[in-house]
Amino acid sequence: MVLDLLNTQSKRNQLSTKFDERENLASGGTRTEQSREAVILIHGLGSNQILMMPLAFRLRKQGFRANTFGYSSFFKSIQQHAEKFDRRLKQLEASESIDRWHIVAHSMGSIITRHLLCHRSYDKLGRVVMLGPPNAGSAAARRLSRLLPYSQTVRQISDDQESFVRGMPSPTDIEIGVVAASYDRVVTECSSRLQTQRDHVTVYSGHNGLLVRRSAARQVISFLRTGQFVRADG
Repeated sequence: MVLDLLNTQSKRNQLSTKFDERENLASGGTRTEQSREAVILIHGLGSNQILMMPLAFRLRKQGFRANTFGYSSFFKSIQQHAEKFDRRLKQLEASESIDRWHIVAHSMGSIITRHLLCHRSYDKLGRVVMLGPPNAGSAAARRLSRLLPYSQTVRQISDDQESFVRGMPSPTDIEIGVVAASYDRVVTECSSRLQTQRDHVTVYSGHNGLLVRRSAARQVISFLRTGQFVRADG
């Protein structure tokens, strides 16, 4: 069962790059091509770039140049994935066609982002939105680590007191917004909170539903533009 899961993820990751290329061509509206503001989306554990496409598409419709970043989430470590992510972000920094860029991270992608931002700084970085981030660890990851003892990343995001994520610092001087899911069985609302967050909101959704719900996309877009989430009376 575990091998089937890993094989499925590998095939999806191979398809994701081609899918991303088709999305870039399909979204070639004038606003997206002319925009000098970009967003890079990074997925979570056991996921892939394809699952980030609905949110990327909505960001493109709002005028952002949105693209995804993929990695083999069950293998290597958060630190190694952060180094790979850093190389992608440096490309955005070096691009003469981009004035400002943001990060939208889901689940473990948020922890990779968090680790990276504690050790790197970027001149063009705007804001960061974390979707269902296990900032205080995940009980689901702790249980999964018993089935996948070889996966360092799974152990790193567990809610064990000695886990990597429980000992991580929080980035400072960066506007970070956190979106939690109301019925998330992977990351609790409490575990999603970050000490240095700028704003926090809970959306009616499950863990992966944050990637496809319009209400979640609305919150992401609001924070990227204003540094605040939309309130019920707003």
